[in-house]
Amino acid sequence: MRLLHKAYPTAIYIACDNPSQTQRGNSYMIWLRPDQSSVEFYKSVANTIGLPTYSANCTIAAGTTYDYKISYDRITGEIKVWQNNVFIASWTDPSSPHAAGTAVSFRTGNSTFKVDDFKIFRSRAASNTVLVGASNSNDLRNENPAPTTPAGKISSITKDNADNLSGVVSNTLNVDWTKPFASTLIKDGTSNDIDTTYAGTQLDLNYTAAKDTNSGIATYYYAIGTTAGSQNVVTWTNNSLNLSATKTGLSLVNNQKYFIMVKAINGAGLAGDSTVSDGVIYLMPTGIPQNHVLNQLSIYPNPTSEKATISIISSANESITYRLVDVQGKLIEEKTVTLTSGISTLDINIDQLQLSKGIYFIKLLLAGKETTRKLIVE
Repeated sequence: MRLLHKAYPTAIYIACDNPSQTQRGNSYMIWLRPDQSSVEFYKSVANTIGLPTYSANCTIAAGTTYDYKISYDRITGEIKVWQNNVFIASWTDPSSPHAAGTAVSFRTGNSTFKVDDFKIFRSRAASNTVLVGASNSNDLRNENPAPTTPAGKISSITKDNADNLSGVVSNTLNVDWTKPFASTLIKDGTSNDIDTTYAGTQLDLNYTAAKDTNSGIATYYYAIGTTAGSQNVVTWTNNSLNLSATKTGLSLVNNQKYFIMVKAINGAGLAGDSTVSDGVIYLMPTGIPQNHVLNQLSIYPNPTSEKATISIISSANESITYRLVDVQGKLIEEKTVTLTSGISTLDINIDQLQLSKGIYFIKLLLAGKETTRKLIVE
Protein backbone atom coordinates (compact mmCIF):
# COMPACT_ATOMS: atom_id res chain seq x y z
CA MET A 1 0.00 0.00 0.00
CA ARG A 2 1.11 3.57 -0.68
CA LEU A 3 0.43 5.72 2.36
CA LEU A 4 0.88 9.50 2.83
CA HIS A 5 1.64 10.24 6.50
CA LYS A 6 0.73 13.38 8.40
CA ALA A 7 2.02 14.21 11.88
CA TYR A 8 0.26 11.47 13.87
CA PRO A 9 0.44 7.66 13.89
CA THR A 10 -1.45 5.51 11.43
CA ALA A 11 -2.39 1.87 11.99
CA ILE A 12 -3.64 -1.05 9.93
CA TYR A 13 -5.36 -4.11 11.39
CA ILE A 14 -4.82 -7.43 9.62
CA ALA A 15 -6.34 -10.91 10.01
CA CYS A 16 -9.47 -9.33 11.53
CA ASP A 17 -12.40 -11.62 12.28
CA ASN A 18 -14.77 -8.73 13.21
CA PRO A 19 -13.76 -5.40 11.61
CA SER A 20 -16.81 -3.59 13.05
CA GLN A 21 -15.54 -3.81 16.62
CA THR A 22 -13.22 -1.24 18.20
CA GLN A 23 -10.20 -3.55 18.18
CA ARG A 24 -11.54 -5.63 15.22
CA GLY A 25 -12.24 -8.69 17.37
CA ASN A 26 -9.30 -11.06 17.03
CA SER A 27 -6.69 -9.23 14.97
CA TYR A 28 -3.17 -7.81 14.71
CA MET A 29 -2.44 -4.08 14.56
CA ILE A 30 0.68 -2.62 12.91
CA TRP A 31 1.16 0.91 14.26
CA LEU A 32 3.25 3.26 12.07
CA ARG A 33 4.43 6.16 14.25
CA PRO A 34 6.03 9.34 12.84
CA ASP A 35 6.05 10.77 16.39
CA GLN A 36 8.42 8.02 17.62
CA SER A 37 10.00 6.92 14.31
CA SER A 38 8.96 3.35 14.96
CA VAL A 39 6.68 0.53 13.92
CA GLU A 40 4.82 -1.33 16.67
CA PHE A 41 3.05 -4.70 16.66
CA TYR A 42 -0.09 -5.37 18.73
CA LYS A 43 -2.32 -8.40 19.18
CA SER A 44 -6.05 -8.11 19.88
CA VAL A 45 -7.82 -11.07 21.50
CA ALA A 46 -11.61 -10.98 21.93
CA ASN A 47 -11.53 -7.26 21.03
CA THR A 48 -9.01 -6.46 23.78
CA ILE A 49 -5.62 -5.02 22.91
CA GLY A 50 -2.73 -4.45 25.32
CA LEU A 51 0.75 -2.98 25.12
CA PRO A 52 2.92 -3.38 22.03
CA THR A 53 4.21 -6.91 21.67
CA TYR A 54 7.20 -5.68 19.70
CA SER A 55 8.64 -2.36 18.49
CA ALA A 56 11.30 -1.56 15.89
CA ASN A 57 12.97 1.64 14.75
CA CYS A 58 11.65 3.02 11.47
CA THR A 59 12.17 6.50 10.02
CA ILE A 60 8.75 7.99 9.17
CA ALA A 61 8.59 11.64 8.16
CA ALA A 62 5.33 13.55 8.25
CA GLY A 63 4.04 14.68 4.86
CA THR A 64 5.90 11.86 3.05
CA THR A 65 4.45 9.05 0.97
CA TYR A 66 5.80 5.56 1.67
CA ASP A 67 5.23 2.20 0.05
CA TYR A 68 4.50 -0.35 2.79
CA LYS A 69 4.23 -4.08 2.35
CA ILE A 70 3.06 -6.34 5.18
CA SER A 71 3.03 -10.14 5.12
CA TYR A 72 1.33 -12.49 7.56
CA ASP A 73 1.76 -16.24 7.81
CA ARG A 74 -1.36 -17.60 9.53
CA ILE A 75 0.38 -20.95 10.12
CA THR A 76 3.53 -19.73 11.85
CA GLY A 77 2.11 -16.40 13.08
CA GLU A 78 5.00 -14.40 11.56
CA ILE A 79 4.36 -10.76 10.52
CA LYS A 80 6.89 -8.86 8.39
CA VAL A 81 6.95 -5.19 7.32
CA TRP A 82 8.77 -3.49 4.42
CA GLN A 83 9.07 0.25 3.79
CA ASN A 84 9.83 1.24 0.19
CA ASN A 85 10.72 -2.43 -0.44
CA VAL A 86 13.33 -2.42 2.36
CA PHE A 87 12.73 -4.95 5.14
CA ILE A 88 12.41 -3.11 8.48
CA ALA A 89 10.87 -5.43 11.10
CA SER A 90 9.19 -8.76 11.91
CA TRP A 91 7.43 -10.33 14.84
CA THR A 92 6.12 -13.86 15.34
CA ASP A 93 3.09 -14.57 17.51
CA PRO A 94 4.35 -17.19 20.00
CA SER A 95 0.92 -18.59 20.83
CA SER A 96 -2.24 -19.45 18.89
CA PRO A 97 -1.83 -17.27 15.76
CA HIS A 98 -5.10 -15.86 14.41
CA ALA A 99 -6.15 -17.97 11.44
CA ALA A 100 -9.84 -17.15 10.92
CA GLY A 101 -9.61 -13.47 9.99
CA THR A 102 -11.06 -12.34 6.67
CA ALA A 103 -10.68 -8.53 6.79
CA VAL A 104 -8.26 -5.63 7.07
CA SER A 105 -9.04 -2.24 8.57
CA PHE A 106 -7.33 1.17 9.03
CA ARG A 107 -7.10 3.20 12.23
CA THR A 108 -6.43 6.95 12.08
CA GLY A 109 -5.12 7.59 15.59
CA ASN A 110 -6.22 11.26 15.30
CA SER A 111 -4.12 11.58 12.18
CA THR A 112 -4.82 12.55 8.60
CA PHE A 113 -3.50 10.14 6.01
CA LYS A 114 -4.12 9.08 2.44
CA VAL A 115 -3.88 5.65 0.83
CA ASP A 116 -3.70 5.77 -2.97
CA ASP A 117 -2.79 2.16 -3.84
CA PHE A 118 -4.00 -0.74 -1.71
CA LYS A 119 -3.76 -4.40 -2.71
CA ILE A 120 -4.06 -7.70 -0.89
CA PHE A 121 -2.01 -10.68 -2.09
CA ARG A 122 -2.46 -14.29 -1.09
CA SER A 123 0.32 -16.82 -0.91
CA ARG A 124 0.23 -19.37 -3.71
CA ALA A 125 2.13 -22.42 -4.85
CA ALA A 126 4.26 -22.31 -8.00
CA SER A 127 1.16 -23.29 -9.99
CA ASN A 128 -2.45 -22.61 -8.98
CA THR A 129 -5.94 -22.92 -10.44
CA VAL A 130 -7.87 -19.66 -10.71
CA LEU A 131 -11.58 -20.32 -10.15
CA VAL A 132 -13.96 -18.41 -12.42
CA GLY A 133 -17.72 -17.95 -12.03
CA ALA A 134 -20.43 -15.84 -10.42
CA SER A 135 -20.24 -17.62 -7.05
CA ASN A 136 -18.57 -15.74 -4.17
CA SER A 137 -16.26 -18.73 -3.67
CA ASN A 138 -14.53 -18.05 -7.00
CA ASP A 139 -11.48 -15.85 -7.62
CA LEU A 140 -12.87 -14.05 -10.67
CA ARG A 141 -16.61 -13.40 -10.37
CA ASN A 142 -17.27 -11.10 -13.32
CA GLU A 143 -17.13 -11.37 -17.09
CA ASN A 144 -15.56 -8.84 -19.45
CA PRO A 145 -17.88 -5.80 -19.61
CA ALA A 146 -16.72 -5.41 -23.24
CA PRO A 147 -14.50 -7.46 -25.59
CA THR A 148 -11.59 -5.04 -25.13
CA THR A 149 -12.06 -4.56 -21.36
CA PRO A 150 -10.55 -7.41 -19.27
CA ALA A 151 -12.57 -8.91 -16.43
CA GLY A 152 -9.70 -9.01 -13.99
CA LYS A 153 -5.98 -8.90 -13.35
CA ILE A 154 -3.61 -11.29 -11.62
CA SER A 155 -0.63 -9.67 -9.89
CA SER A 156 2.33 -11.51 -8.42
CA ILE A 157 5.18 -10.62 -6.07
CA THR A 158 7.91 -12.88 -4.71
CA LYS A 159 10.29 -12.81 -1.73
CA ASP A 160 13.67 -14.52 -1.35
CA ASN A 161 15.19 -16.00 1.80
CA ALA A 162 16.91 -12.69 2.57
CA ASP A 163 13.53 -10.88 2.63
CA ASN A 164 14.20 -9.08 -0.64
CA LEU A 165 11.05 -8.35 -2.63
CA SER A 166 10.56 -8.51 -6.37
CA GLY A 167 8.61 -5.98 -8.37
CA VAL A 168 4.90 -6.56 -8.92
CA VAL A 169 4.13 -8.33 -12.21
CA SER A 170 0.55 -8.22 -13.51
CA ASN A 171 -1.40 -9.92 -16.28
CA THR A 172 -4.95 -9.04 -17.35
CA LEU A 173 -7.51 -11.80 -17.88
CA ASN A 174 -10.44 -12.05 -20.26
CA VAL A 175 -13.44 -13.93 -18.86
CA ASP A 176 -16.59 -14.97 -20.72
CA TRP A 177 -18.87 -17.86 -19.71
CA THR A 178 -21.96 -16.64 -21.60
CA LYS A 179 -22.78 -17.99 -25.08
CA PRO A 180 -23.44 -15.49 -27.90
CA PHE A 181 -26.87 -14.16 -28.81
CA ALA A 182 -27.75 -15.94 -32.05
CA SER A 183 -28.39 -14.33 -35.43
CA THR A 184 -32.05 -13.28 -35.49
CA LEU A 185 -32.67 -14.04 -39.17
CA ILE A 186 -31.33 -16.28 -41.93
CA LYS A 187 -32.38 -15.66 -45.52
CA ASP A 188 -32.15 -18.19 -48.33
CA GLY A 189 -30.58 -16.36 -51.28
CA THR A 190 -28.08 -13.54 -51.70
CA SER A 191 -30.32 -10.66 -50.51
CA ASN A 192 -34.06 -11.01 -49.87
CA ASP A 193 -35.36 -14.39 -48.79
CA ILE A 194 -36.29 -16.73 -51.66
CA ASP A 195 -38.55 -19.78 -51.55
CA THR A 196 -37.41 -21.53 -54.75
CA THR A 197 -34.18 -21.89 -56.69
CA TYR A 198 -33.42 -23.26 -60.14
CA ALA A 199 -29.67 -23.54 -59.62
CA GLY A 200 -29.06 -27.21 -58.99
CA THR A 201 -25.45 -27.00 -57.85
CA GLN A 202 -25.43 -24.21 -55.28
CA LEU A 203 -27.29 -22.63 -52.38
CA ASP A 204 -26.90 -19.03 -51.19
CA LEU A 205 -27.47 -17.64 -47.71
CA ASN A 206 -27.21 -14.40 -45.77
CA TYR A 207 -27.93 -13.64 -42.12
CA THR A 208 -27.92 -10.93 -39.47
CA ALA A 209 -24.96 -10.52 -37.14
CA ALA A 210 -24.86 -12.36 -33.83
CA LYS A 211 -23.89 -10.46 -30.67
CA ASP A 212 -21.57 -11.13 -27.75
CA THR A 213 -21.01 -8.44 -25.12
CA ASN A 214 -18.13 -10.09 -23.32
CA SER A 215 -15.65 -11.46 -25.86
CA GLY A 216 -17.14 -10.64 -29.27
CA ILE A 217 -17.91 -12.95 -32.20
CA ALA A 218 -14.90 -14.94 -33.43
CA THR A 219 -16.44 -16.88 -36.32
CA TYR A 220 -19.66 -18.16 -37.90
CA TYR A 221 -20.53 -21.68 -39.06
CA TYR A 222 -23.28 -22.81 -41.42
CA ALA A 223 -24.72 -26.22 -42.28
CA ILE A 224 -27.34 -27.45 -44.78
CA GLY A 225 -29.87 -30.25 -44.45
CA THR A 226 -33.11 -31.57 -45.89
CA THR A 227 -34.90 -31.14 -42.57
CA ALA A 228 -34.76 -28.16 -40.19
CA GLY A 229 -31.63 -28.52 -38.03
CA SER A 230 -30.06 -31.43 -39.94
CA GLN A 231 -26.59 -31.48 -41.54
CA ASN A 232 -27.04 -34.32 -44.05
CA VAL A 233 -26.14 -32.15 -47.07
CA VAL A 234 -23.35 -29.92 -45.70
CA THR A 235 -21.84 -30.36 -42.22
CA TRP A 236 -20.80 -27.37 -40.11
CA THR A 237 -18.60 -25.16 -42.30
CA ASN A 238 -16.44 -22.26 -41.10
CA ASN A 239 -17.56 -18.97 -42.67
CA SER A 240 -15.13 -16.68 -40.80
CA LEU A 241 -16.85 -13.36 -39.95
CA ASN A 242 -18.77 -13.20 -43.22
CA LEU A 243 -22.54 -12.61 -43.08
CA SER A 244 -23.22 -14.39 -46.37
CA ALA A 245 -22.03 -17.47 -48.21
CA THR A 246 -22.49 -19.46 -51.42
CA LYS A 247 -22.06 -23.21 -51.24
CA THR A 248 -21.25 -24.66 -54.65
CA GLY A 249 -20.64 -28.18 -55.90
CA LEU A 250 -24.00 -29.48 -54.70
CA SER A 251 -26.28 -31.98 -56.42
CA LEU A 252 -29.72 -30.76 -55.44
CA VAL A 253 -32.77 -33.02 -55.83
CA ASN A 254 -35.80 -31.78 -57.74
CA ASN A 255 -38.73 -30.69 -55.48
CA GLN A 256 -36.58 -31.13 -52.36
CA LYS A 257 -36.62 -28.41 -49.70
CA TYR A 258 -33.30 -27.42 -48.14
CA PHE A 259 -32.76 -25.70 -44.79
CA ILE A 260 -29.71 -23.62 -43.85
CA MET A 261 -28.53 -23.40 -40.24
CA VAL A 262 -26.11 -20.81 -38.77
CA LYS A 263 -24.37 -20.56 -35.40
CA ALA A 264 -21.81 -18.12 -33.94
CA ILE A 265 -18.72 -18.84 -31.83
CA ASN A 266 -17.48 -16.16 -29.42
CA GLY A 267 -13.94 -15.27 -28.40
CA ALA A 268 -14.11 -17.74 -25.49
CA GLY A 269 -14.98 -20.62 -27.84
CA LEU A 270 -18.62 -20.84 -26.72
CA ALA A 271 -21.23 -21.63 -29.37
CA GLY A 272 -24.52 -19.78 -29.54
CA ASP A 273 -27.87 -21.35 -30.38
CA SER A 274 -28.43 -22.28 -34.02
CA THR A 275 -30.79 -20.29 -36.24
CA VAL A 276 -32.52 -22.12 -39.11
CA SER A 277 -33.88 -20.64 -42.36
CA ASP A 278 -37.47 -21.25 -43.52
CA GLY A 279 -36.11 -23.35 -46.38
CA VAL A 280 -35.78 -23.14 -50.17
CA ILE A 281 -37.10 -25.64 -52.73
CA TYR A 282 -35.04 -26.66 -55.75
CA LEU A 283 -37.08 -26.94 -58.97
CA MET A 284 -35.46 -28.39 -62.07
CA PRO A 285 -36.68 -26.85 -65.37
CA THR A 286 -38.28 -29.37 -67.77
CA GLY A 287 -37.32 -29.89 -71.40
CA ILE A 288 -33.64 -29.13 -70.82
CA PRO A 289 -30.93 -31.73 -70.14
CA GLN A 290 -30.10 -31.81 -66.42
CA ASN A 291 -26.49 -30.75 -66.93
CA HIS A 292 -27.42 -27.79 -69.18
CA VAL A 293 -26.34 -24.32 -68.03
CA LEU A 294 -29.98 -23.11 -68.00
CA ASN A 295 -30.59 -25.45 -65.08
CA GLN A 296 -27.90 -23.63 -63.11
CA LEU A 297 -29.70 -20.32 -62.76
CA SER A 298 -31.76 -18.55 -60.13
CA ILE A 299 -33.83 -15.35 -60.00
CA TYR A 300 -34.00 -13.36 -56.78
CA PRO A 301 -35.72 -11.75 -55.08
CA ASN A 302 -38.95 -13.07 -56.50
CA PRO A 303 -41.49 -11.52 -55.86
CA THR A 304 -39.78 -8.10 -55.96
CA SER A 305 -40.66 -4.40 -56.09
CA GLU A 306 -37.33 -2.81 -57.01
CA LYS A 307 -34.87 -5.09 -58.75
CA ALA A 308 -34.49 -8.75 -59.69
CA THR A 309 -31.18 -10.48 -60.36
CA ILE A 310 -30.66 -13.44 -62.66
CA SER A 311 -27.70 -15.57 -61.52
CA ILE A 312 -26.28 -18.13 -63.96
CA ILE A 313 -23.47 -20.62 -63.43
CA SER A 314 -21.49 -21.43 -66.57
CA SER A 315 -18.39 -23.53 -67.14
CA ALA A 316 -17.30 -21.57 -70.25
CA ASN A 317 -17.65 -18.21 -71.98
CA GLU A 318 -20.88 -18.25 -74.03
CA SER A 319 -23.68 -15.91 -75.16
CA ILE A 320 -27.26 -16.10 -73.92
CA THR A 321 -30.34 -14.26 -75.19
CA TYR A 322 -32.59 -12.69 -72.58
CA ARG A 323 -36.15 -11.49 -73.20
CA LEU A 324 -38.68 -10.03 -70.74
CA VAL A 325 -42.37 -10.17 -71.78
CA ASP A 326 -45.69 -9.44 -70.07
CA VAL A 327 -48.66 -11.84 -69.76
CA GLN A 328 -49.89 -10.70 -73.21
CA GLY A 329 -46.59 -11.71 -74.79
CA LYS A 330 -45.50 -8.11 -75.39
CA LEU A 331 -41.71 -7.75 -75.48
CA ILE A 332 -40.49 -5.31 -72.82
CA GLU A 333 -36.74 -5.84 -72.91
CA GLU A 334 -34.30 -7.93 -74.92
CA LYS A 335 -30.54 -8.22 -74.86
CA THR A 336 -27.70 -10.62 -75.51
CA VAL A 337 -25.42 -11.27 -72.56
CA THR A 338 -21.98 -12.88 -72.65
CA LEU A 339 -21.50 -15.31 -69.79
CA THR A 340 -18.11 -15.85 -68.23
CA SER A 341 -16.85 -19.02 -66.62
CA GLY A 342 -18.29 -19.11 -63.10
CA ILE A 343 -21.22 -17.03 -61.86
CA SER A 344 -22.69 -14.29 -64.11
CA THR A 345 -25.51 -11.96 -63.10
CA LEU A 346 -28.05 -9.86 -65.00
CA ASP A 347 -30.13 -7.20 -63.24
CA ILE A 348 -33.74 -6.31 -64.13
CA ASN A 349 -34.48 -2.76 -62.95
CA ILE A 350 -38.20 -2.53 -62.16
CA ASP A 351 -38.32 1.28 -61.89
CA GLN A 352 -36.27 1.89 -65.02
CA LEU A 353 -38.51 -0.40 -67.07
CA GLN A 354 -41.58 1.17 -65.42
CA LEU A 355 -43.09 -2.22 -64.71
CA SER A 356 -46.47 -2.19 -62.99
CA LYS A 357 -47.50 -4.79 -60.47
CA GLY A 358 -48.27 -8.16 -61.99
CA ILE A 359 -46.79 -11.29 -63.61
CA TYR A 360 -44.03 -11.22 -66.24
CA PHE A 361 -42.02 -13.93 -67.94
CA ILE A 362 -38.27 -14.16 -68.42
CA LYS A 363 -37.19 -16.16 -71.47
CA LEU A 364 -33.58 -17.32 -71.77
CA LEU A 365 -32.19 -18.92 -74.95
CA LEU A 366 -28.83 -20.70 -75.08
CA ALA A 367 -27.48 -23.18 -77.66
CA GLY A 368 -30.91 -23.89 -79.09
CA LYS A 369 -32.48 -24.50 -75.69
CA GLU A 370 -34.99 -22.12 -74.11
CA THR A 371 -36.36 -21.85 -70.58
CA THR A 372 -39.06 -19.58 -69.21
CA ARG A 373 -39.27 -18.29 -65.64
CA LYS A 374 -42.05 -16.35 -63.95
CA LEU A 375 -41.27 -12.94 -62.38
CA ILE A 376 -43.76 -11.38 -59.96
CA VAL A 377 -43.67 -7.61 -59.42
CA GLU A 378 -45.30 -6.39 -56.21
